[in-house]
Amino acid sequence: MDILEEELKDIIEKAREMEDKYGHFFDMVIINNDTERAYHQLLSEINSLEREPQWVPAAWVKVN
Repeated sequence: MDILEEELKDIIEKAREMEDKYGHFFDMVIINNDTERAYHQLLSEINSLEREPQWVPAAWVKVN
């Protein structure tokens, strides 16, 4: 699939807008240039999240 230069510029601009607007919600970015590498990176992150305590705002915790 060939991407025209104008389309590529539009994709990059939209990605920058998304990062500016929502980037604070994410702790990591996985770039999927190599599926195997991306898979192992994701798996490693999931495993560390299972082992380490996570901080969340108190407002997110529902207390009965």
